[in-house]
Amino acid sequence: MIFRDEAAEYGAISQETFDAFAAIIQRYIQAQEKFEAQERDWDVVFSAIQFEALLEELPHEKDRIMAVWQKVKFDLANVPFVLCHGDFNAHNILPGGVIDFETAFNGPKGYDTVSAAVSIEWFPTEGNFEILGKYAFTLEQKHSLLSLRSESIEQLDALSILRAIWLVVRMHQFPKLQAWRYAKFETLMNEYLNV
Repeated sequence: MIFRDEAAEYGAISQETFDAFAAIIQRYIQAQEKFEAQERDWDVVFSAIQFEALLEELPHEKDRIMAVWQKVKFDLANVPFVLCHGDFNAHNILPGGVIDFETAFNGPKGYDTVSAAVSIEWFPTEGNFEILGKYAFTLEQKHSLLSLRSESIEQLDALSILRAIWLVVRMHQFPKLQAWRYAKFETLMNEYLNV
């Protein structure tokens, strides 16, 4: 993985390594933008991010989760759809390019960029969890990745929620991490709905 060894050895991601990572993402975005999807099918997105699983796993939150879904569609109403990787993060972004497209789907432009910027935030960096984050972006690095796209704050928030859903579900084999992610998601959901 592009950052793990460097972060373990030096305690941070060097600017040179980060810039190389961002350049790969920029090339990917440029290629992605050439192939805008003709249809905007939210049912495909619903399935791809495993939204149904979220409703099954958090049935007590069904009304709020459905409110999130409606707000996401509203906030992204004018965003074109492109072929999205589905799991666009540093584990699948290598110096030679991008790998593992088995979760690809047509979805809102910007989803992959947000995924690359925020996925690592869904791993705790310390504590008694089954999996811990092995690196972290600085706030400046995260903003640098997000600035590769031109979405509004509302659109970035909506894209972040979509990625969060994908990261929260189907984590039963890691119960401590799953509980941590559920709590983080409920906080994010409250912020998104302005509760």
